Amino acid sequence: MSYKYKFKFETNDRSEFDELMLKIAGAPKPMEEPKIGRTTAEEPIVQSIPKTENLFCATEDDAPITVAPPPETVLKTETTESGLEVHTVAPPPSVEKDSDGVHWDHRIHSSSKKTVKTTGKWARRRNTPDETYDQITAELKQAAAIPAPAVVKQASATVTIPAMPAVAPPPQPPAESQPMPYPQFITLVATQGKMDALKSACTEAGLAGLELIAGRPDLIPQLAEAIQLDA
Repeated sequence: MSYKYKFKFETNDRSEFDELMLKIAGAPKPMEEPKIGRTTAEEPIVQSIPKTENLFCATEDDAPITVAPPPETVLKTETTESGLEVHTVAPPPSVEKDSDGVHWDHRIHSSSKKTVKTTGKWARRRNTPDETYDQITAELKQAAAIPAPAVVKQASATVTIPAMPAVAPPPQPPAESQPMPYPQFITLVATQGKMDALKSACTEAGLAGLELIAGRPDLIPQLAEAIQLDA
């Protein structure tokens, strides 16, 4: 047996009409589209961030490394009238030397500037005659044996200063200056035309040749003063 029904439904809302037709047909109600924006009060989302080590934080390993200066060789100690001790010390070596105590020389040593493991001496330049090698080696040893110019330093000391009258503090020693590099020095000598004077000054200082100055840069101020070189 069949039944017929008539419905009269009036509405101006299309969605409401579609919903009624779906109910009559027995279809499920369609899902609502998500609405943009918050319509109700929601709890804020809190994201926990795991604690990590601060890579930019200074640690003990990042502390600056303090390198102690090499020990000084005291040649002479004097006491002034004001009670201050003045030490005359030898300047620290600034040129690398081999087991013979001589610096590298391009005339008899290899350009690699390496030492022989068995002897500790500079590698010998190829095709260098024995007579030339022995002569220049002797000159290098003679140059290395020349005493270094003394550097005077004023040591700290406890000085009793009376209340009256006031006593001025002792004068400070002049700041130490580095010697002029050998290439710059020899170029300046040649420019001023004082090569002959430099050769004579080297002989008086105990140097057998101009090339030996490269191994004794501490003697450059003394030689420059001897030939009255204009810096």
